[in-house]
Amino acid sequence: MGSQKIKVNLDVTGMHCAACARTVEKTLAKGEGVDSVVVNFANHQAFIEGDSEELQYKDLVESVESVGYGIKTEKNRYKITGMHCASCVSRVESVVSEMPGVIEANVNLGLEEASISYVPGVMDFEKVRAAVVDSGYDIEPIVDESEALKKTIDDPYSQLKRRLIFSLVFTIPVLILSFLDMLFPGLVLPTAVRNVLLFLLTTPVMVFAGSQFFTGAWKLFKHFRADMNTLIAVGTGSAFLYSAAVTFLPFIFPAGLQ
Repeated sequence: MGSQKIKVNLDVTGMHCAACARTVEKTLAKGEGVDSVVVNFANHQAFIEGDSEELQYKDLVESVESVGYGIKTEKNRYKITGMHCASCVSRVESVVSEMPGVIEANVNLGLEEASISYVPGVMDFEKVRAAVVDSGYDIEPIVDESEALKKTIDDPYSQLKRRLIFSLVFTIPVLILSFLDMLFPGLVLPTAVRNVLLFLLTTPVMVFAGSQFFTGAWKLFKHFRADMNTLIAVGTGSAFLYSAAVTFLPFIFPAGLQ
């Protein structure tokens, strides 16, 4: 049977604007077996039409990650029965890895387990099971509540929520210190002391909450591209560095620029 044309929906993570969507779209369009791509920024999905046998999902995921974004993937553990030797392991890994949507398959003979990374909505477990059974083995999912909890914690939106809460904890004191004279007219705090406190409170926000923007901007810079990550990284980064210089090296600036 020859290959057939299929339509695949992939969940894209890390996009912040229409420029991000265009970057992901151009990157996916270069993938092997891809005929056409439309990336929808509103619902963070990539709609791909291509050849069922030529599409290389691992390459698609890695190419999108290389420009600072991501394709949502999952990893589950499966019980494998019927294996007796290293060649059995190689056989199962080979069979599973060739299934559509599978990114990586690692089989442990001692534990009789397989760890499979895949694109949700693309990998069909029943087809994987049929292929494994046809090879002389059997496969069943392992239900692990701790791994389910870890997936929830590692969810991109859960990560964004934690970053937001972390940022608020430090940013609220920054706002209070910035308007200290207006909020508490009778409270006098030396400018140098206030600037150091502002630096100490702002740095964790830049390093933890803002790291994703700098990482994304750097990955795009290596491909001579720019998007909202670049705008945020350049704007906040330059403001932070200038403020730090004014705080710790005020003598290098004219009085009016401090």
